[in-house]
Amino acid sequence: MVTQTELAVGIVLPIVGGFLNSVWNLPGNVATSDMIRVVRRPAEESGWCWEHFWMVNQGVSIVLNLAYILPHLGVDNLHHAIVSSSSSGLAAIIVASFTWGFGTIGFGLALRLVGIGLGTALCMSVIVIMGVVWGFIFGGGVPTGAAGALILTGVVVAIIGFGMLGRAVHLREVGRTRRSETSGESKQEHGSGQEMSCASTNLGIDMKEVDESMKFVVVEPSSPNFPASSKSAFAAEGGGEAERRPEEPRRRTLSPLQSVGFCMVAGIFASSLQLAFVIGDSLTQQLLALGISKLFAQDAIWLFAFCLAGVVNCSYAGFLITRKQNWAEFVRPDERLLISWRNSILSGIAFSCHIHLYGAAAKLLGTLGPVIAWPVLMCCTMTFGQLWGFFLREFRPDDDGRRINALGTAVLCMAIVMTSSAAAV
Repeated sequence: MVTQTELAVGIVLPIVGGFLNSVWNLPGNVATSDMIRVVRRPAEESGWCWEHFWMVNQGVSIVLNLAYILPHLGVDNLHHAIVSSSSSGLAAIIVASFTWGFGTIGFGLALRLVGIGLGTALCMSVIVIMGVVWGFIFGGGVPTGAAGALILTGVVVAIIGFGMLGRAVHLREVGRTRRSETSGESKQEHGSGQEMSCASTNLGIDMKEVDESMKFVVVEPSSPNFPASSKSAFAAEGGGEAERRPEEPRRRTLSPLQSVGFCMVAGIFASSLQLAFVIGDSLTQQLLALGISKLFAQDAIWLFAFCLAGVVNCSYAGFLITRKQNWAEFVRPDERLLISWRNSILSGIAFSCHIHLYGAAAKLLGTLGPVIAWPVLMCCTMTFGQLWGFFLREFRPDDDGRRINALGTAVLCMAIVMTSSAAAV
């Protein structure tokens, strides 16, 4: 039986976690303020790229969780629990952790694709839906009575909200394309994601310049984008070759439907971590039998998740850095070097903390924890993410889809109320 105090704390914790989950990606956004931003803007000739931020963020999460979890669980207790757990449960934890790693990468790329507000909401709405579905399929079925009805209704409402947000992406991009064709401008000048759409109105960044930074470009000496210092050196050497700037890989432009589909796939992969808690609960039970508190027993699963997913994420970031041959940016003297390290480390801390807040809440809420704390965390993440999208002006005043985006967020708030209410029934 869940007490009123446990119920209150179990709902407050994932709300705070949702806030942290919405802010840890902000340093990787070129449109944020200089105090927060880590990645370099197109006009800057040096500095970190997204993959530098991503590697530090994920590396911090690995180190932080090892330092936090191992001492209070104990190496001997953890070893005994692993040896005593079922092989199927351990396999589920390992597979789900690797899959979550790919989902985390997809989430980060989705935010770059459609913006922080819409990207967060689209991915998290899928995670909410699939997190409940995994709990129903592998956790003993749908709860009966009023609790089951509220949860199922909340899932349906979340699906409606996802559809509305997808429609907002479509309206925004179609409207921009139409205006571009009318004015004779290139669609690339308007962009389609956070790094294109929000930067111009908020920070005065030229849209074409932002878009060009996302691709391999060949800059001729006569081009206005060719650095003045390079022009003089070019003239002095009598060069006849163009300069190649491989700051970012070439990105294909996705249609609105493809962008929404990408967010859906990322959300499905990310939601698979729920399986680790549902199927792999034998590891938690072994730790409980050894006298570990229920507030900390599930941290053994998070240890697997953060370490294995972190390996996936760091490997991907390392691949991008190696391909661009810019490992030196980690130590290159630059006025923003310390800011980049500081904010990336803080981002990794926020990423880790929001997860542990969810895990504690899931245990406090009892048997309904896995299908309650997860939606609360994700829906709050969506709400706060939309706030950051608003402040970053990811929707311009003349953009279509602003109203349906706001309505879609409101619908998702209805979903959180419905699913959360089931814990008190």
